[in-house]
Amino acid sequence: MGTGGSRVLVVDDEPQVRNSLARAVRGYGLTPVVAATAEEAVALSQGDDFSVVITDLQMPGMGGLALLQRLSPILPEARFIVLTGADGVDPESLPRGHRVRVFQKPWSDAELAEAVRGEPLARRSSRPPPRNKEPKPERVLLIEDDAGDAMLFETALRLAYPGRFAVKHAKSFEEAREQFRSGEFSVVAVDLELGETTGIQTVMRVQAEFPDLGLVVMSGTDDADLALQTVQAGAQDYLVKGKVGGATIGRALRYAEERKRAELRLADIAFHDQLTGLANRTLFRQRVAQALARSRRAEGVFAVLLLDVDRFKSVNDALGHDAGDVFLCELSDRLKAATRETDTVARLGGDEFAILAEPIASTEDVEFLAQRILSVLNEPLAISGVLLKPTASIGGAVHPESGEDSDALLSAADAAMYVVKGQGRNGFHLHGAQLTRQVAKRVELEAELRAAIENEQLVLHYQPQLSVSGDFVGAEALLRWPQEDGRLLSAMDFVPVLEDTGMIVQIGPWILRTACQQLATWRRAGCHVDRIAVNLSARQFLKGELVGAIRRATCAAGLMPQDLELELTETALLQNDEGTEEALFALSREGYRIALDDFGTGYCSLAYLQQFPIDAIKIDKSFVADIANAPKRRDLVGGIIQLAQRIGIDVVAEGVETVRQLDLLQLEGCDIVQGYLIGGAVPGDMFPELVRAQLELRRQPGLQSVG
Repeated sequence: MGTGGSRVLVVDDEPQVRNSLARAVRGYGLTPVVAATAEEAVALSQGDDFSVVITDLQMPGMGGLALLQRLSPILPEARFIVLTGADGVDPESLPRGHRVRVFQKPWSDAELAEAVRGEPLARRSSRPPPRNKEPKPERVLLIEDDAGDAMLFETALRLAYPGRFAVKHAKSFEEAREQFRSGEFSVVAVDLELGETTGIQTVMRVQAEFPDLGLVVMSGTDDADLALQTVQAGAQDYLVKGKVGGATIGRALRYAEERKRAELRLADIAFHDQLTGLANRTLFRQRVAQALARSRRAEGVFAVLLLDVDRFKSVNDALGHDAGDVFLCELSDRLKAATRETDTVARLGGDEFAILAEPIASTEDVEFLAQRILSVLNEPLAISGVLLKPTASIGGAVHPESGEDSDALLSAADAAMYVVKGQGRNGFHLHGAQLTRQVAKRVELEAELRAAIENEQLVLHYQPQLSVSGDFVGAEALLRWPQEDGRLLSAMDFVPVLEDTGMIVQIGPWILRTACQQLATWRRAGCHVDRIAVNLSARQFLKGELVGAIRRATCAAGLMPQDLELELTETALLQNDEGTEEALFALSREGYRIALDDFGTGYCSLAYLQQFPIDAIKIDKSFVADIANAPKRRDLVGGIIQLAQRIGIDVVAEGVETVRQLDLLQLEGCDIVQGYLIGGAVPGDMFPELVRAQLELRRQPGLQSVG
């Protein structure tokens, strides 16, 4: 086992408590390792060493005390900390020879920090502080300009609750601020008529000066309407001088404190992310709106940055969601450390963060901040024993150049962030005039695409696939978009927009039906085509209706499953979940062929060949293009072909445009070719003629161009 001097095992079945403790441990300069169950904690301890174990007493299955008994021989040098809501713990149940500290919920942060850091602990301290110990007096800030009323207030409290309250008297707001700076207070009591402020103005002044304190208003006026107005303005209670005794005052103070705490807790939930403690989307938008108002008044400049953690899904998939939560919390801490006190850092959801940088002097300030964030994030990070190097894609937008409102600024920053993703991730891009034009063009393209789908303007063309010996084996269905000027847009010009917007899910069933019906039509006309290939998007799998759509399209056309080949890209598989994997195996068992498109351009191709039921791979045309001029490229393509053949997978070479490329692919043993040398994509009614032309060449020594 390694040294556990800086490692702390946190065990709690409640995710929020677990994550809160992990954040606290990181704040102490130590490394937390989290476990959701006692059984998981035992397993972690078998292969790691920990200086401290923090565990909840009550957990499903094995409880906290049973866990400590199990861990005692495994971690003989560890300090144990038990969290409980019970009154006490039997000392005989605690492991002997260990330093054990028991904390009642809610615990003292300062005392917990002392215990975790290993500062002097009472050996085998097993019980919480005695119940009969005198509680610390609750500190009350009294703002009252009448000395007599102030004395009556203090005397009434002291007689009703001896030693329960400690009152600090201030005659004005200025004096109250001085008192506030000198000590902590839980509640403020204020005279509604102070001279310097009166009525509701007093309530608003107190809220502005002391926003986190409970507020009790005192008045010499017994007016129900005024009392209602003060409560509606934010006070927790309204007392009439001379008509209430010390018991009533004490209850009002305690209730005001509790109600304020509840109010602050609700506000924290409403405006802060509960995992990381950062501002959430609602609070971030409010801060941006406030920055806009300040900017319009003073012509200030600020920036909005959007940040996506690169490939965060792989962390969740490989290490589990608890480890993913710890990962996000660590990145949140790094973001706060990399930004200024005047900046706002928010978690918008998932692995998406936002930063409001205010103020800034120039775009260079934004660039500097983004590079500092990237530098801090890129530092290696150990999670569950695995060393990770986080990266992020950041897009920035500056007010007012990139937008005049929060929606425009966020959209601009989002567009800039996707530029970074398109360039390989782990970088920063600042929105500018050129990108504004690109965004406007993209919005226009989306609108035109939606209209084209509604008006059924998209069409399918078909490109032939032949074996290297000249046998016709199939066709690939390719989406095309006819334009009013006669041009024909290829799929690469608009399919990414279909996928990003989700419109591919809307049009996907139509593509399947049309391609299957076209194959059936060819066969009825005497044109034999073995199978037809249709491209699928990762988006289509997410809806959970794809398998049914494939079956319906095949059945309606009178085809068999083996007549249809389903093509997916490596990028689509990179985004897979259990549902995608189950769908592919279900389709494969029924006889549908699965092909991996654009092979070699993704990240984990070889792993996919083992993980998924792949029948064919399509070597990307970028590899085929240089095969005649680059020996290393030919060796690479040859190696891919040999590997695929050894594991029983067909190989299709895309982008074959010259006879020399075809000859080399034939020498390397490639199974099937596709490209302009064989024939481009044509409408369905022209395809049989293309097939006949190829059939005439079947018995010739080598394929010739049909063009």
